Amino acid sequence: MLSRFRFKRFSRRPFVLSILTGLAAVFLLGCAFLTLQVYFRLDDLTAARSDNMQFTISRLEVEHVKLQSAAENLNNADPTATDTFRRRFDAFYNRVNTLLASPLYTGALSNSGMAQDLRSIRTSLDEMTALVDQPDDVLRPARDALLAGIAPLSETIQSISWASLGIAAERSEAERAALARTLLQLAVISLLLIAALVALSFQLWTLFRRYRQRALENRTTLNRLSTILNTSLDHIVVIDPDSRIIEANAAADVAFALSGPDGQRKPITDVLLRRNDAGTTEPVSGARLIEACRNGPNRCAKVLARRADGLLFPVEMSAALAYQSGREVCVCYLRDISQRLAAQKEIEAARDRALAGEQAQARFLGMISHEMRTPLNGILGVVDLLDETVLNVEQRRYLRILQSAGQQLLTQINDALDLTQAGNGRVTLDRGVFDLDALLEEAISGLIAQAGARDTQIELRIPDGPLGLVEGDRARVLQVLVNLLSNAVKFTDGGQVTVEATRPEPAQPWVEVQVADTGRGIPDEDLPHIFNDFVRAGNIAGGDVPGSGLGLGIVRTLVQAMGGRVGVESIEGEGSLFWVRLPLDVASENSVRAPAPSPTGGDVPPLRVLVVEDNDANRFVATQMLLKDGHRVSEARSGEEALRLTQDARFDLILMDIRMPGLDGLETARRIRTRPGPAQAARLIFLTAHIQTENYQEINDLNIEAILAKPLRRTVLRNVLAGRIGGVPPANSHTVDARVMEQLRDTLPATTLEALLARFTEEGDRFVDGLQKEMGKPSEVDISRVHKFAGSAATFGASRLQERLGQLEDALYQGDTRRVRQELAGLPKLWRDTRARLTGARDAA
Repeated sequence: MLSRFRFKRFSRRPFVLSILTGLAAVFLLGCAFLTLQVYFRLDDLTAARSDNMQFTISRLEVEHVKLQSAAENLNNADPTATDTFRRRFDAFYNRVNTLLASPLYTGALSNSGMAQDLRSIRTSLDEMTALVDQPDDVLRPARDALLAGIAPLSETIQSISWASLGIAAERSEAERAALARTLLQLAVISLLLIAALVALSFQLWTLFRRYRQRALENRTTLNRLSTILNTSLDHIVVIDPDSRIIEANAAADVAFALSGPDGQRKPITDVLLRRNDAGTTEPVSGARLIEACRNGPNRCAKVLARRADGLLFPVEMSAALAYQSGREVCVCYLRDISQRLAAQKEIEAARDRALAGEQAQARFLGMISHEMRTPLNGILGVVDLLDETVLNVEQRRYLRILQSAGQQLLTQINDALDLTQAGNGRVTLDRGVFDLDALLEEAISGLIAQAGARDTQIELRIPDGPLGLVEGDRARVLQVLVNLLSNAVKFTDGGQVTVEATRPEPAQPWVEVQVADTGRGIPDEDLPHIFNDFVRAGNIAGGDVPGSGLGLGIVRTLVQAMGGRVGVESIEGEGSLFWVRLPLDVASENSVRAPAPSPTGGDVPPLRVLVVEDNDANRFVATQMLLKDGHRVSEARSGEEALRLTQDARFDLILMDIRMPGLDGLETARRIRTRPGPAQAARLIFLTAHIQTENYQEINDLNIEAILAKPLRRTVLRNVLAGRIGGVPPANSHTVDARVMEQLRDTLPATTLEALLARFTEEGDRFVDGLQKEMGKPSEVDISRVHKFAGSAATFGASRLQERLGQLEDALYQGDTRRVRQELAGLPKLWRDTRARLTGARDAA
């Protein structure tokens, strides 16, 4: 506390010094001003009084006496007597006029009666003027008359003289008083100036003592810092522009053997080196170091230093500019990071081992899911077939139980696979145009039966009117809504679930959907973790509500992949409110609307179909589904058998499992496509229970129409055969999807399609050009711009570009800068390929 008080007191000293200096300057100026006043007043007092009023009045008396004497001599025989009289008259007359007209006397005369007396004298003189101007023979006889007019003026002149004496006395007194006041003011200001100077001197002396103490402390500090630097394990060197090491601490001297036998230090070029682009080392000069620090301190971890024994080791260098004797120098701190790099490599190796373990777990989960899906495919397929037969009430009840248990198991398998794909960063988005209002009704209709079983009502509210067509991934949005609704229904008994959808800002792409329920609610301690994987609220753990705890985790993953936000509010015992905000742009008039799924396939003409499946149950189910819809079906148990059948027979469609013993589905499809025959151009659809994206690259050139996930559902199969949906789209598919382009050409006029393609090409050029400055700054890439461009790519069927942008968007949300750089690196070439394909498509249109 005391040290802080001293610091504050010391920090105020410059302010006090400024005040005292200012006061001293003001007092000094005051002294100078008053001194000048005294000087000028003394000058006035000591000046000649030729124009003094009293002197002039006294001269007036003298002139009057001389005039009267000259008038008396007019009778003398002296011929010059008249001239003398006239001169005396003029002198007296001028003296009177001077007193009346001079500004010097006007003020004094106006404050007394002298002015009136002088004017009466001048009046008398004016009356005599006509006589004085007469010739001598007229002037001499008028002597007595002139004396009669001149003599009485003496009394008036005498009264004026007495009055002037009084005025002179008053003036002298006033001048003395003013001079005394000025001298007093000068004395006071001088004393104040002396006081200010004394205080200023005291402050300066105090500062001198303090700064002297500080100088001693600084010297001690410098000695201590010098000791610290010399005992530091870091190597510290000071370098001039000529690469000379002018100073160094003991660690640097010993480590680099800086001092030679002649006492001269070696240059920095013999110590510091860096690797160039060619992979060789080159010395680092002092001029280069100083130039690198122009814009501030520079830090680099890609520098090598040479030890005294000649061996090179990695160092981390921190450099900054300083000045010594008016010259720029560079201060460098060099730290040996050999152990740090070794530890980092060990950490990276451990991370790679952990990632490899996670990938192994993912592969294991995928393989297990394949083994689980294969028998489940047979179970649910037979259930679907059995549902279309004649059953009694008890059998129908057993069938419903079997369907519910099978569907629950399938949901948990799908959730686990979605979680695995999300963990591997493989969530793909398939953007298109769809009716959001219809999607909301579809999500609700699928859960009405489940809600009815719990005596719960589901209500849909769209307060601002229909939301209309939007652009986004229809399947992923539906999956999010169904998971949220299913969660609300599961935890609500005899209550209400309300779904409200709005667009909070009409000019923005955001759509907000709120799912509110009157169910059990969520404890406060569970709210921060409710969207984590495998998490279930504490009050239902082990209760009567089924589920794996993956639904909300998948919601979070999908919402983040789409660039949205999700949240929850809840009061335990009263209910919960889940909200999700998704970037769903309003679809433009020229957008292509994504076809909605259709539950039937009765409009598909009979097809000649080959089912290739090694599992008897799966093959039987698929065959029966096709036969019941009127299709002609052939069966093959292996890839080899499929090749024999396709050698001579024509098929409209081949439905084939990807994973089969012996010749697998990929190789079988490749041979069918490359071997001339009647089935070479057949539609080819893959079946898989192991949805893994690493296989998609292998089927890019096989012209695969769709990949269907097992278990195969009849509605999905019908829609695929009708060309309404494409199943699971292969990742990294063709650069430009020809089917989308054909659909665009069939839907839009040629001029409109050409304009849209030109606009998309311009958008892509701007996007890729903007990446040039973001290559080295992955954290500054605009996620919304990536998301928008991905949507445009999906509209025109640029599948590979869309997938790459989706992976980039996912990496940006996860903050994985390494993945961001990888995705950015390949985008320019991918865009060039896509643009070339689009140009060809536009010409074809």
